[in-house]
Amino acid sequence: MSDFLTNLQKKWGITDINHIKPGIGESTRVLLRRVPYLLIIQDLDSKETEHLILLAKEKETKVIEDKYLPYKALAIIKNVREKVLP
Repeated sequence: MSDFLTNLQKKWGITDINHIKPGIGESTRVLLRRVPYLLIIQDLDSKETEHLILLAKEKETKVIEDKYLPYKALAIIKNVREKVLP
């Protein structure tokens, strides 16, 4: 699993591994209480993750499907400390 997280960090440029929150519960918390950057869903048609997609739309968070994701859902928290260039 650590290889998966390392690859995910590289792919999305995540400097802090604590910004990766795997699982439906953790993803829900990110979408409700944090500033989400990205939501990755294993199956966009799953009833278990419908609420996550609705919350992501409300927060204007990008949602992608990854059939090979080892979790039903995974949220990435936006790094609000890094300066974003225009």
